[in-house]
Amino acid sequence: DQVDIADMLDDIIHEVAHSLEEEFSMDIYGDSEVQDEFIGKRVRLKNIIANQGFDIDLERYDFLNPEYSPELDEFFYKEIGYPLLTSMTRGLFNSAYACTSLREYFANGFEAFYLGDRSYLNTISPKLYKKIANLHNIGVKL
Repeated sequence: DQVDIADMLDDIIHEVAHSLEEEFSMDIYGDSEVQDEFIGKRVRLKNIIANQGFDIDLERYDFLNPEYSPELDEFFYKEIGYPLLTSMTRGLFNSAYACTSLREYFANGFEAFYLGDRSYLNTISPKLYKKIANLHNIGVKL
């Protein structure tokens, strides 16, 4: 649900990211750099969550799987909650939602590249930033 024009624009850019992701999948993911960066962040997040005292059922929550998992998403949303997850992911992911899956990591980074703080994105996610900048530089225009 969009609350204003800025929120609507954010959603549009996010969905454009997903459509570009399908068309340029090999350019984005072919060398596994973005996936490796994402998985490394997920492992660090798992350790942060465990250090906060949460019991992580490793049979149920696979932090090494880059695909969307409804179970892990529910764990983030209902058991941890987005306010705390936002705090846990600060400096690790561009937003709490970016840790949901590799595809959301890309789309969230794409939003930040075009609508947010590019410098911050480059600092926390240099591999992702490089891929998005390369897409931008080869002429993929919004």
